[in-house]
Amino acid sequence: MNYFKGSGSCGLSTAPSFKKIKSDMEKTVLSQNILIQKNNVNINSRVAGKA
Repeated sequence: MNYFKGSGSCGLSTAPSFKKIKSDMEKTVLSQNILIQKNNVNINSRVAGKA
């Protein structure tokens, strides 16, 4: 993580944008996980219906 800190004013100016990017990535991962869970439920219900 030290790589993103940089040095001097450059590091200070990039820190907030990095935090925003990180939170955006976390939101994307969360929404993808929700989609995956929905897909798994659909697959499980189909399998149960066939059995």
